[in-house]
Amino acid sequence: MECSSVGRPISCLTTCAHTSVDPSTPSLRPRAKQEVRAGRRTPTKKPTKHDTSSKAPRVNGAPVVGGGSPGDGLWGLSYGAISVFALTYICYATIYFTRKPYSVVKKSAGADLNLEKSDLGLIDTAFLAMYALGQLTMSSLGDKYGPRIVLAGCFTVSAVVSILFSLSTDLGTLLVLMGINGLAQALLFPLCVKALNPWLPSERRGVALGVWTTSQQVGGVLSTALAGYLALHQGWRKAIELPAYVVVASALALFLYLREPPQLRVKLRATPEPSVAQGDSATVAHPSQHGRFLEAAAIPGLLNLGASYFFVKLARYTLLFWLPFYLGEEHGFIESDAAYLSTLFDVGGVAGSLVCGYVSDKVLRGNRLLVVGPCCVATGALLVMYPTVSHWGSGVNCGMLFLIGFFIAGPDSVLGGAATADACERQGAIHLLTTAGGISNGMGSLGSMAQGPVSSAAISRFGWPGLFRLLGALCLCGSAMLTPQMKDEYRRFWSLPDAAIKDRSVGTS
Repeated sequence: MECSSVGRPISCLTTCAHTSVDPSTPSLRPRAKQEVRAGRRTPTKKPTKHDTSSKAPRVNGAPVVGGGSPGDGLWGLSYGAISVFALTYICYATIYFTRKPYSVVKKSAGADLNLEKSDLGLIDTAFLAMYALGQLTMSSLGDKYGPRIVLAGCFTVSAVVSILFSLSTDLGTLLVLMGINGLAQALLFPLCVKALNPWLPSERRGVALGVWTTSQQVGGVLSTALAGYLALHQGWRKAIELPAYVVVASALALFLYLREPPQLRVKLRATPEPSVAQGDSATVAHPSQHGRFLEAAAIPGLLNLGASYFFVKLARYTLLFWLPFYLGEEHGFIESDAAYLSTLFDVGGVAGSLVCGYVSDKVLRGNRLLVVGPCCVATGALLVMYPTVSHWGSGVNCGMLFLIGFFIAGPDSVLGGAATADACERQGAIHLLTTAGGISNGMGSLGSMAQGPVSSAAISRFGWPGLFRLLGALCLCGSAMLTPQMKDEYRRFWSLPDAAIKDRSVGTS
């Protein structure tokens, strides 16, 4: 039997009659249930076409910015991620405008300033020594102050000292200015990786960073071509001065437009300040630079990555700094033509970075060192062959330069970037990424610093063929340093493919 007035059973009315409710008190029954029983059903919110909050992968409870739906942007990244990618790509390419011109005009500058070949090599060493020192000792600045401010400041300092370098005539002044330039550029690569990493989900990191690191080769090509043109038409001083103004513009763009991922801003606002009453201390909340360095150095496999990077960078920077000189002295090219021909090394590097990143993500499912090791072996073989086959004709010489750049660019882009980020992520130490990147890149920079005395000693004792054979052997050593990690990745790739894919798709939590 039902009550016709309200459409409910009489037993319900009887039950309610025995319940004492104050008329002034709001109903204890949820409003949604009242509306349903009154015949009005609250409509449920349907997800919109672009609403991916329920599906987005999360890290520490916050959605991963780069992990949106594939239709949200290029490679499935958000538009914010793409804007940060493009900004850091362009700006990092321009930093070569204050790094590469000296190697192009080295011969003219030496003749104009009456500098010996050893003096020219000493200027290279000053840059690379301070570059390595900065990466090893200043890497925590990015963790403390953030990428935007430090990047803008470093770009500005690099541009200013390059302009002053173009106006100087004394060897001591040149050494000091080039050393400051190296110190200013020391943090740029790890800081750019730090700025990019929160925007990139781990399953897309290899391809994205593989594309991003082509900025090194693009910057090398553009700066070399521009310096060669300016040296030919306006002299070596203008070839160093004028490109520096482009770097000033990059510093301003980074300061104004570099963005921070939303989930990091939310995390920073939500993090409570340490309280003395709660027993917290400043040393616990903010570990010292020394403690942070030791904590990052203890990450498994990081020192192996740095040791391999040492050998790879020694070989790569020897080629970057001496190829134009070698082509002019050994093959008889004039300075501008030698500069243009050496850009094939950088062009090959663009293709190598792209292919290495794609293979590491799509084929090897993030086991990046399985492609880095073979690339080091291939580079070593090509370098041993190059002094002989480069005399077989211009076509063969061009092809060899392209292939050497192709195979050495993959290891160079992965070891200091994606591989270091992976090592931090697997240990739940992504907050140490800048410090860890400083360690791996700093060890690599020690190799680039060593290229000055190593290359000059090898050339004077064994000639150019001996130098290239030595570089080939060093690349093989770089592959050997990765053997323990390559074994682990080989087992991971073949024994747990599905688990590995799932683990990399959700990230750390």
